[in-house]
Amino acid sequence: MLHSRWRRATMAAVASLCASAAIVPAAIAAPGDLPDLVQGIPSAPAVTPDVDTGQVNWGGFFDDHSIGGDDHMGWSHSGSDPEALKVSFQSTITNNGSGALELCGYPAGSPNWLRAFQTTPGDLAACPGNAPSGAQAGWFRYAITNHSTTGDFNRWHLMDLQRFALVPVNAPFGTRTQWDTRWGTCMNDNQYMDCEHGAGVTTLLAGIEPHTNKVTQEGAPDQTVVAFPNRVPNGTYQLVAMVNPYGAIREAGTSYGSVSCVTVDVTGTESEWRVYQSATQLADCRVPTNIPGALTGPTGLDPFARARVLSCPVLEPTTGHCWATIPESGDHPLAQTNVVDSSTATATRTVAQYGPVGTYGGGGNPGGGGNPGPGGPITPPNTGKPAPPANLLPIPPSKGALTLPTLEARKARSYARTALRRTFGTLPTSAVVTCRSTGGANQACTTSWKRSGKSYTGTVRVWFTSTTTQVSWNYDLAVQRKQRGHGTTTTTRGARVGGTVA
Repeated sequence: MLHSRWRRATMAAVASLCASAAIVPAAIAAPGDLPDLVQGIPSAPAVTPDVDTGQVNWGGFFDDHSIGGDDHMGWSHSGSDPEALKVSFQSTITNNGSGALELCGYPAGSPNWLRAFQTTPGDLAACPGNAPSGAQAGWFRYAITNHSTTGDFNRWHLMDLQRFALVPVNAPFGTRTQWDTRWGTCMNDNQYMDCEHGAGVTTLLAGIEPHTNKVTQEGAPDQTVVAFPNRVPNGTYQLVAMVNPYGAIREAGTSYGSVSCVTVDVTGTESEWRVYQSATQLADCRVPTNIPGALTGPTGLDPFARARVLSCPVLEPTTGHCWATIPESGDHPLAQTNVVDSSTATATRTVAQYGPVGTYGGGGNPGGGGNPGPGGPITPPNTGKPAPPANLLPIPPSKGALTLPTLEARKARSYARTALRRTFGTLPTSAVVTCRSTGGANQACTTSWKRSGKSYTGTVRVWFTSTTTQVSWNYDLAVQRKQRGHGTTTTTRGARVGGTVA
């Protein structure tokens, strides 16, 4: 049930992307043709409703189910880690090259790891029986997320194909750059996020066809998010996305890798904070001049250290958890996460990292120390497999997101009513929707109505986001339904795109 729901969401998310890709005729690839990977602008950055309580607290808590499983003592329980916070988003990779990105996985001599090698036959095909000669292109890791008793979201991810970071632009001095959870990218041989979930497989085929988009983050429980131990200070940040940042993938031409970004505003308090796309987008990407090193395999840092597969036989239908009430006693493990840097952390635990920030623009080497620089692709020392950049990150000529228009209350009310009708089917004309501005392109609305002996009250957030070509309106909501003798039911909808703004 859960698997098909997430697959439907994935297919809907890629429909518009595939439509644009379909009009580009794919050139006939020759053996040896290489891909050209372009990172898309992160879209719809947002914090999400708390799935444990069903309430929209804008705190975006990240429950790392890979460690304690789902049947664990509550995050506030003595000895448990605090629950990390997260910012989620939508991401894509486009292969603009004449050749496919083709990666084959082979045994690594350690459970839950496969060695990744890149092949270049010209289009996606069967992997060779044995690992190809040449340098290894990375690692596949079996990602454990425990959102299904049948393991639907315990799947093989390609590690380090992408990295994501929340980088401070205008925030208090000393604010850290927050890196992604490093759960890798769900890769397969099609445009969807439905990668192999058989834990015992010994070979894998994954890749991206020429002139094709690949959705890599679409809200599934095993998506990579930017998560961090503590609430980041109010201010302006950039959500920075990178593809092939270590130069491990051979690409067409004499450069490799791609960086893209979206500027966001963080506002609110510890218990009620928000992340919105900024009305004004910076022309350059702010990227740390040092990024965490690439994974080295089973003997090095492991983002899934101590992960174990879920053991409960049934998931609660309303929460997707093992429990209806968070256990804080009895035979349950402590709640732990691979994100929080706690006193129980080991050397293999992943923690938030930070470093100096350089500014990347449109045509040379990056500047340092936060000063604007001309930017541009990094040129490797030869035309063979590029060497990883030395403390630098590659970036193509900049393409900033469109400037966001002001979202007026009248328009926000209309969008909020549309969101409510999509969620509840119909909405009586007597329904009250009141909106207030929380920033130039953002509105927070309250709503209430009665129907068939039931009363409804709740909140709807509406905001604009943009890419290089269009502006979209987005929403999320939380509405309580009360009926005498039947208690209260809460309906939530996480951040989603409502439609294109004309």
